[in-house]
Amino acid sequence: MSSTTPDLYIATYSQVDVYESEINDIPLMRRCSDDWVNATQILKIAGFGKAQRTRILEKEVHPNIHQKIQGGYGRFQEKN
Repeated sequence: MSSTTPDLYIATYSQVDVYESEINDIPLMRRCSDDWVNATQILKIAGFGKAQRTRILEKEVHPNIHQKIQGGYGRFQEKN
């Protein structure tokens, strides 16, 4: 693949299959079973800082149908 097109592969974390890619050295996953994505990772890829991400998630994501997963695989739980 070209350097502008990220590789896409299937990975399994805690018995959950996901499509995974890295964009700007930040992992992005989409769950295979229902196509849900990690909103925090999308905001990280877009360059939002932690405070901005928190405000966006509280205003735009939390009022709607979502699933909050805490803990999880350390690679996706970075403090940045």
